[in-house]
This record gives sequence, structure tokens and C-alpha cells, in this order.
Amino acid sequence: MKGDPRLAMLDPSGISAQCQVPIGLAAFADCTGARIYRGPATIPAGATAVLLVLDRPLARCLEMLLSLQSSGKIVVVTFAESGNMPIADLIDKPDGLRCFFEICRCADAAVATTADSEEILRCSGARNVDFIPVPCPVGCPGWDFSVSPDRRRGIFVGTADFFPHYSNHVAALLSLRDLAGQLSEPVTVVRSDRRFDRRMLRQLRRRWPRGLLNVVPGPVPPDRLVQLMATHKVAYQLEWAGGAGQIAALALLCKIPSVGGHGTTERIAFPGLCGVGRTTDELTDLVTGLIRNPKAAEAVTAAAGELAAAHLSPEQARSRLVALVDRAAAGHGMRRADTR
Repeated sequence: MKGDPRLAMLDPSGISAQCQVPIGLAAFADCTGARIYRGPATIPAGATAVLLVLDRPLARCLEMLLSLQSSGKIVVVTFAESGNMPIADLIDKPDGLRCFFEICRCADAAVATTADSEEILRCSGARNVDFIPVPCPVGCPGWDFSVSPDRRRGIFVGTADFFPHYSNHVAALLSLRDLAGQLSEPVTVVRSDRRFDRRMLRQLRRRWPRGLLNVVPGPVPPDRLVQLMATHKVAYQLEWAGGAGQIAALALLCKIPSVGGHGTTERIAFPGLCGVGRTTDELTDLVTGLIRNPKAAEAVTAAAGELAAAHLSPEQARSRLVALVDRAAAGHGMRRADTR
């Protein structure tokens, strides 16, 4: 298995398989050449290791894990959403927590895409836990979505839903209302297809400077989302979930700054712009400075690309995932021998 984990990815939700751009967990499949499946029965016999994406219901995830192991496969688990708050939502009931403990006990290895999820997995008894940030193919041919500066206008809001509350979607929009007028820059937001979200945005639009709020009906697939984002000067969000950092990854592919957010990608590639330790006023001041000083924005974006290439490269993620599967395979063989 050295150098070739023969990995399959099992995402029961099917979300990763629909992603046309290698961001989020789909980036792991892209960098390893793994195919994404929705059920254990569809995984080919030649796949010796499976990356199982944990999401609701956890009881079903536990069933799939045990089924895969009974067929001799190495199972590596990871969270669908790896921020502290989404994980808290995932294990907020006794039955879900029981299933999670059992998953950690049985899994051969675990991939943590955030520092918070690494701690949770280790403390819950998971073996062979490795913190591997989600890769971002900055500089890879075919994944450069940037456009010329003269085609960029406005601020792109990185959150799209009013729920969950820790996305701070309302706060992000309100914090940009006066700024849009001061800078004469439009704000673009993607609207979910829920009736509640449509009603909320109607209320916000009534209090917004005329012509400066652009609402895009959603949901918008990642390939269209990154093309839309690329036509803006800055991506902005106030989310507190602290996940992998998908918006910052898209911003890297667009070659624009990403301001705010608590994700791993933000912390690594945009340390001077992320939301960690900064107030809303400080973040909106950063947005103002970047829009008024395009050269500063270009410098920040170039530095972010270098940081991403050093710490978020697909090659680096692949080698670490291969090493993790190798360690899990050794332990897997010893445990099978012990049960004979």
C-alpha cells in the first residue's frame, strides 16, 4: 500500500460527489485519485481503504463502518463538518454520542481537518489520528479562476444561510450595509431556497442602499460559486463554526483576499485577515483598506498563495494520507491476527 492507498471515499450524503471543484472533502478524493461512493455495497473489492465521512445519522455511519471492516477493508473516518459547533450539533443526543464513541473505538484511523476536531477524536478514543488540513490546489493547472482586476467589483458574502446561528449571516450582512454606501461597492449574497431566508433578505433589502445589495438565488454549485466569487474584490464572513474553511479555499482559487472566518484555511493562508481574535469593526476596517488599496490586496493574496502552497498542497495531503493509511493497515493486520 506504500504510495498508493487504493482509497475509496464513502460520503452517504452525496455532497462531495457533486462538487466539481476540489474543495472541502472532495479535495482529498481529488489528490488521491479516489472515487466517491454513497453506500458500502458500491465500493469495489480492489479498494482496500475507505475514508468514511461522518454525518447524521451516526448510527448509520457505525453500521457502514462495521460492514466495511467485516469485508476486510481499512476504515478511516473524518467529519463532514469539522468545526467545533457543527460537531457539537452532531453529538448533541445520548444515542448519537454513544454511536460516536463506538465509531472512534472501531475505526482504524481518523483524519482531523481542524485542530478542534483532532482533539475531539483523540479524547473520544480514536486511534491513529492525524491533523491533515483540507488541501487546496493553488497553482495547479485548471484550477485558476482569477479574472483581471478591472472585472472585479464589490464584496462577496461567504455565508449563505441564516441557520445555523453560528454562521453569523445576519451580522455579516448588517456590518456591510453602511460600508457598501461609503465605498460605493455592491455586496453580493447567495440566497438559499428556504422561504424563511427569502423573507429575511426582503427585510434587509428595505434597509439597504438602493442598488448595492445583489441577491443570487441558490443553492449555487461550487463551480458556479467560484466563478461568481472571482468577480469580486474581497470575500467576507463572520462565521464562528471554525471548520475547514471552504470560502477561504475558493478565495485562494480566485486570487482575492478572504476576510473573517475561523476555518483552518483562513488561519493558515490569511492569518492577518481571519476572524480569530478580531472584532467586527477591525474586520470591516480590513475590508475598507483592501478595497481602497488594490496593491495591498494583491500583496496579501500573493502571500496567501505562498502559504497555501507550503501548507495546503495536494501533494502534501496525499503523502500524509498515504502514511496514515499505512499505519492503520499495520494495526489492522495485528488486530485481525489477535482475533483468530
